[in-house]
Amino acid sequence: MKRKIVQDVIPPKEGRSIRNIPIPQRVSKNETSEIESRVNNNVIRQEAVIGEDVSTQNRKKNIEVTTIPAVEKKNFSGKLKFVFFILGTAIVFGGGYFIYLFFNIGAVVTVTPKEKEIYVDNSFVSKKTAKEGELNFEVISLVETMEKAVPTTGEKKVDKKARGEIVVYNDYSTQSQRLIKNTRFETPEGLIFKSESSIVVPGQTKKDGKSTPGSVGVVVVADESGEKYNVDLKDFTIPGFKNEPEYEKFYARSKTAMTGGFSGIIKTASPTDIEIARKELTVVLKEKVQKAVSEKVPAGFILFDNAFFTSFETLSNPEDSNVSMKVLANAIIFNKDNLAKILAGLKIDDYRGENITSNVLDKMSLKVDPKEATPWITGVFPVTFTGTTTLTWNIDTGKLRKDLVGVPKNFVNDIFKNYIGIDKAEVALTPTWKSVFPEDEGKIEIKIKPSLE
Repeated sequence: MKRKIVQDVIPPKEGRSIRNIPIPQRVSKNETSEIESRVNNNVIRQEAVIGEDVSTQNRKKNIEVTTIPAVEKKNFSGKLKFVFFILGTAIVFGGGYFIYLFFNIGAVVTVTPKEKEIYVDNSFVSKKTAKEGELNFEVISLVETMEKAVPTTGEKKVDKKARGEIVVYNDYSTQSQRLIKNTRFETPEGLIFKSESSIVVPGQTKKDGKSTPGSVGVVVVADESGEKYNVDLKDFTIPGFKNEPEYEKFYARSKTAMTGGFSGIIKTASPTDIEIARKELTVVLKEKVQKAVSEKVPAGFILFDNAFFTSFETLSNPEDSNVSMKVLANAIIFNKDNLAKILAGLKIDDYRGENITSNVLDKMSLKVDPKEATPWITGVFPVTFTGTTTLTWNIDTGKLRKDLVGVPKNFVNDIFKNYIGIDKAEVALTPTWKSVFPEDEGKIEIKIKPSLE
């Protein structure tokens, strides 16, 4: 059999001159490596193809390709970034904290005032207009009214006269005119009303050639009971001046309508029910004014239970189905500082008139002597205080704050010694390394510890 000739090299169809061969350009080191890699790969592929043509046994063999692992490089840049992040964060927060301290420079002084517990069992005469060194008091007065319906269980014949207020005029002369009680006043319809009290009507006043009649008000009551006297606003004449020159110049006019006139049978409540209603109204009214008065006690004052007085008045008539009552309340209040000073001067030997107060004066009891006292009228209120209380020295925080401006911390005790009322004090400066109080008074805070109660 004729053997097959393997031709490895195929000559080119046409010859090439050296002039046709391109001059290779200079390449970089990286490009050279890349070209070498490509050439090597091509050679390997060409050898593999030739091997298949030469021997069929080689085609049955598995070609094992060993992968050479790449050399792992340590990542130092990531660690550096983390370190810089930590440092940057610390710088930001540290700088922020420094700025916070810079703008929050200040001082806090916590002062515990001097205190003294005393026992009191002494009588005083307090006055509404007290002098220096005397115990003074003030008065809070309130008036309240309330009405309560009462069931009607009976009947009664009632005769009531209408009443109202009029104004009496004197246009007769410049001389005043006295009118006695029960002076009659007559409406155009002939209804007669009588004055409840005597009055003096002023004379005319003249100015710039014009005269103005003098006038005065008075309450009048119908001459008879009955509803016909319930009239609206009217003009009145004075029958007593009839046929006299004063008749035309003395007159009256209604200030209010005449009301309340009645004559007949009405439904009435039993006396027992009326009394029960009065007692209930008394309790409710007293509670109401007590609450109202306590809300009106100003800061720095104290109201003792026994210094609260009430008086009640029934406004309704016995036959009315609605019971109406009025209460007048008077509360005597004391200035805490004034009372504390009076007690300190009496009970503390070394007291020299310093500013002093007490937040526990209500631990004492107050006795009124005598019980029927009416200090809101007399201006004098005899009292006795009994019990234990604590007196507390007042600290002038405004002055203390000014005295501490710019003072070194080491000399602060010299400042505190000038305040008799300071028992002890604690100082905290911000930031903590500061050793001098701020120059700005507003950055110094004074705290007063509450009294030991």
